[in-house]
Amino acid sequence: MKEVDVVVVGGGISGLYLSQLLDKKGINFLTVDNKKTIGNKGFRAVSEECFKKINPDSDIILDFLDQVDIISAHGYKISTDIKGYSMKTSDIEKDFMEKISDRKRILTGVSVEKIVDLEKNKISLGNETVTFKIMVLACGADRGSLRNQLGVKNSLIADVHACEIKTMGERETGVVVDNENAKGLFTWMMPIGEKRMEVGIFSVEKNRDWKKRLFSVNTIKSFKNHEIVEEFHGQTPLSTANRCFGKNWLAIGSAGNGQPVVGVPVFQSVEDAELASEVIEKHLDGVSNLDLYQKIWVKRHKKKLIFLNLIQKTLINIDSRGVDVLMRATGMFFPVRWM
Repeated sequence: MKEVDVVVVGGGISGLYLSQLLDKKGINFLTVDNKKTIGNKGFRAVSEECFKKINPDSDIILDFLDQVDIISAHGYKISTDIKGYSMKTSDIEKDFMEKISDRKRILTGVSVEKIVDLEKNKISLGNETVTFKIMVLACGADRGSLRNQLGVKNSLIADVHACEIKTMGERETGVVVDNENAKGLFTWMMPIGEKRMEVGIFSVEKNRDWKKRLFSVNTIKSFKNHEIVEEFHGQTPLSTANRCFGKNWLAIGSAGNGQPVVGVPVFQSVEDAELASEVIEKHLDGVSNLDLYQKIWVKRHKKKLIFLNLIQKTLINIDSRGVDVLMRATGMFFPVRWM
């Protein structure tokens, strides 16, 4: 039987960044992921601020994002000065892993089937049982077996569909607010290197025919006949969880609290991991309980959550023409951190 201070379930951005932080603090941890190799599919936008914090190898940058346009379904455009970079999700995760001193602490291809005995701090990893002091769920919103056992739920979860396409050199970066095709949310486009773009759709409605919806959206429909290289699918929470901690466990990133409209961008995964590492250290030192995580998280995000909830309700309850009128009247929309 293996014994660790912390077992991290999930080798995505939040799980691996937390692992890196625990490693720096000298905390005995084990990170497990059910994929055979580290690296989720798809691409992520990383702001300049977040890039400086995580300090990845500059070689993983695919493209520079010098502005983000917010576009209504009827063509009204607001340009922002948000700047950042596009990167492969897998490259970010592998960069985090490479900074961990002992990579044997990262186990891949391990299915975490069930919690053997939460009261006795035991978890089943395939044929092996591991005892822990703290378990951290960083396994995403769409892998719900452990979340279900712990009673973790989000009232609103969005489906996410995206694809990499070949282009003729177009470089648009932005989101298109179109309630007919992306109810309550938006579609997006982002350059990911020479003659490549990622386009995708978020929606609170099930999008069985998501490609038809995506390529019907104003601006993005110009890419309708472009060759699709690869598709990516997932889910992201758009609400805080009913609970994201217990006596001996935490849920972070997409496995825990999401935010209305923006879900769980890279910066939030990183911030969640930082907060978790601080709370874990205090808990192991006997200074605080794990409920400190939720108290601090809510305090940090309270004002923003009120504002984002208002935007979310607006997007769900008015049509695309109403969104267009609102954008023209206020001269702004989506003034939120989304990468």
